[in-house]
Amino acid sequence: MKKLAVLILCVLGAGLALPQGALAQCTTGLDNPNGTNMMLVGQVPFVGTTHVGQQFTADCTAQLLDVTFRLEVDSSIMYGSQACLAAGDTVACVLYDDSDTELCRVEKILDFNRGTQAVTFDFSNLTYGLNPGTYTVMWETVTKSFLFFANGSDQTDGWLRTNTDGVWSDSWFGDAYVVINWDDAGVDNVPVAWSTVKADYR
Repeated sequence: MKKLAVLILCVLGAGLALPQGALAQCTTGLDNPNGTNMMLVGQVPFVGTTHVGQQFTADCTAQLLDVTFRLEVDSSIMYGSQACLAAGDTVACVLYDDSDTELCRVEKILDFNRGTQAVTFDFSNLTYGLNPGTYTVMWETVTKSFLFFANGSDQTDGWLRTNTDGVWSDSWFGDAYVVINWDDAGVDNVPVAWSTVKADYR
């Protein structure tokens, strides 16, 4: 079965066309700009470090383009001696596979001190290819501090996921405010001769 999957992917990389009906079944993203609940996340004194994100499924070979989370910051909020993240601080969006192994990340410097904004992380320059399967995109802190992360009720097939000090947990009853875009045309593969593909398959 694994050999067959490799064969199919190599054929697609070699430029053979799929029927229009097959292409129409490919999704190009997850759009869930919902959720008004704000979760305290990041590095919180006396609590620990909590990162949060959303599970999603890519049903075709694709290129990840961008991920948007809704984040709230307020530079006036303090926990002990720790101030909330604000303009100039760095946050990241990290892509994980279905075994929770990090695949790639994009960092971004915040440009606002107070309020709630949709913050987009641009993955397009990485040209990172997704194979069909289940993934997780996580918001993570780079600058050691905290902020508030928008989430809401269960709206999608994936789970709201958290990672607190290395311990993962999933919520069946909620989803992140998240918009994920990918290109169903996928990433160009290195051309492989058909004779090589057949020889490997045998």
